[in-house]
Amino acid sequence: MTLAELRALCERTTDFPLYTPIPGYPQYAVDVAGYVWSLTKWRGRGARRLQQEPDHNGYYKVRLVVGGKRVKRFVHVLVGLAFHGPRPQGQETRHRDGNQRNNAPNNLLYGSAKDNAADREQHGRTACGNRNGAARLTPDVVREIRRSLYSSRETARRFGVGASTVRDVWRGKTWSHV
Repeated sequence: MTLAELRALCERTTDFPLYTPIPGYPQYAVDVAGYVWSLTKWRGRGARRLQQEPDHNGYYKVRLVVGGKRVKRFVHVLVGLAFHGPRPQGQETRHRDGNQRNNAPNNLLYGSAKDNAADREQHGRTACGNRNGAARLTPDVVREIRRSLYSSRETARRFGVGASTVRDVWRGKTWSHV
């Protein structure tokens, strides 16, 4: 797609323009599908869509050239900046549907860390209980610990955990979702 063709697409509008420049990154733009485009010529071609690579958490990144240096930026941050303006201080870019790979502008919004944590919980992406890779207990064992009539030390010995772990389960400090 040439730069002229891409600009022609911009003339058509929906809820958002089909593509919009990214403030602070004049050689780049994003489209309504959440893709980042380079508007400079590359190997004799016009505008091109940049390749997105997922990081270790599954969030897409793209490589940009800023001030002559290559830098990686999160796609959801660039799309939010282009379509929703600068992110307010103390806010995060949230995904409405919980899918960190869906970077469409209508799926992104700004919110607090607490809002983002509530979204993760709502979408079942919070690593609590046995979804936490470091968990040593299971929901069934937690239920048995709660029913135990032995001391915390004896219960801990029976289940192979520390006495403080048993007390935390009893008090609801940990595993409160079970």
